[in-house]
Amino acid sequence: MATWDDILSHAYATWRQPLLRWLHRRLGNAADAEDLVQEAYTRWAESPASTRPESPRSYLARIALNAEQEPRHRRLRQERAASSPQDAAENIASEGTCPLANAASHQALDRLADAIAELPPRQRHAFMRHRFDHQSYDEIAAEMGISRRMVAKHIANALAYCQLRIQFPDATLAAARLDRS
Repeated sequence: MATWDDILSHAYATWRQPLLRWLHRRLGNAADAEDLVQEAYTRWAESPASTRPESPRSYLARIALNAEQEPRHRRLRQERAASSPQDAAENIASEGTCPLANAASHQALDRLADAIAELPPRQRHAFMRHRFDHQSYDEIAAEMGISRRMVAKHIANALAYCQLRIQFPDATLAAARLDRS
């Protein structure tokens, strides 16, 4: 019987590119599409164990569409569409960004940095190569001497942990939550 990690890794390897292409066509922006794909997989990874859709592709598309409608994603799209930094600042101000929201964003970024540092070395390496160096799964697999599927598993697990770690200030709380999923 397949484990939850295996299910997520398989779904990620199978449906990531089609979902990314579909969202890119829909949104007209590769960065927004990538953000929504990551958000969809992260939310699915965090969902209760009872959430096992018959069609992962449709389920992930629905999660991505729901996420697209959230104010945070609308604000990000407005920022990217802005023609100058001043336009971006005006868009943020019109959304009602306040000092508390800025502080919360900085705190989340600090937790993300901590989460990445806490990842197992090989998982961190695969995650960093993919998210920050924009390497493909195949390139990472060749570099690390592992299968493409293992790269997908490393990245999916890293994303799930980072998402939880942002929510929980303590690494042990995040790890406990991850173990219950």
